[in-house]
Amino acid sequence: MAVGSDGAQGIKRRSAGHRPNVWDGEWLRSLTTPYSFESHGPRLEELKKGAKELLATSKQHCDQLDLINTMQRLGVAYHFEKDIKDILAKLIDANISDVFNKFIEKDGKFKDSLGEDVTGLLSLYEASFLGVPEEHVLDEALSFSTKNLLLQVKLEGYMAEQIQQSLKFPLHWRMPWTESRDFIDIYQRDDKKKSLLLELAKLNYNIIQSIYLKELQQLVEWDLKSIEQLPEYMKVTYSALYNHVSEMIQDALTDNGMDILPYVKQQWFSYISGYLKEARWLHNGYNPTADEYIENAKVSIGISISIVYGVFGVLGHSINEYLSEFVEHWSELTYFVCLPTLFDSLTIYTLPRLKWKGEKQ
Repeated sequence: MAVGSDGAQGIKRRSAGHRPNVWDGEWLRSLTTPYSFESHGPRLEELKKGAKELLATSKQHCDQLDLINTMQRLGVAYHFEKDIKDILAKLIDANISDVFNKFIEKDGKFKDSLGEDVTGLLSLYEASFLGVPEEHVLDEALSFSTKNLLLQVKLEGYMAEQIQQSLKFPLHWRMPWTESRDFIDIYQRDDKKKSLLLELAKLNYNIIQSIYLKELQQLVEWDLKSIEQLPEYMKVTYSALYNHVSEMIQDALTDNGMDILPYVKQQWFSYISGYLKEARWLHNGYNPTADEYIENAKVSIGISISIVYGVFGVLGHSINEYLSEFVEHWSELTYFVCLPTLFDSLTIYTLPRLKWKGEKQ
């Protein structure tokens, strides 16, 4: 308990020890980019049509898989999800779990001749990390590919960079967009590169980056305008909420291409405002009417904010088509969802109050 200058005792609040934000708000707001979907969207659509034709005209299975892998690593595969699924559906083998057996000798070891195929070794290495416990063939694949990749120390150029990067961090351990940025740099030095794919990847990355920058600047404005008005102990809470919401917004934008900042911000504002209203009622000794209580409880009960996470976190892009209609009828939906909980609260309130032990009933 801490004592103030007026002799009053105050609560000494614990700190989680969060470090201050290293990104200066003024600096973030000063950043600009010449790219935007409005100005570069038409060219992006042209490149997407060209890439779609590449998928359609590629007939050899190996070429199709190589093209799909390149698109994924360049960060543009999400534009062609249906086309890719259709191609992969035709390539699925009922005995896919035994696909490695053709490369294994009778003693259970991989054929030594495979060590000469550097690209194949790298693919085998990456695939070995996708196994589950007791898939011994993938354990052997990891051991074999790692040993042979380490022998490729004399390699130079983009392939050497890929090997070093994969040995340090396997492909599926990396962050998607940082991986895309790195691979764009590697791919443009590949003699077999497809110029159309490279241009598409660069333009797509720059447009996405411009969207992220806009979102980040909006978040910074929200943060800077509000946090300085709060007492020190509340700044920690606000900072945690800010970081959490930022992560959620980035995930939705990355995974589903959705700008959910207005909806999330609105619901958090309503949720906290509901708590504030109840606190004021309690502090002022005010007994709200049933209508007032229900109207506020629809928000403070937490159903609305839970639906936000359920809708944007689980349904994701599947609700894009109905998003405007969903938001328009938001209040009606939350009203019906929270009715059972409100009835439960009413039941508890009307129960006879429990007596202290020893008190006559």
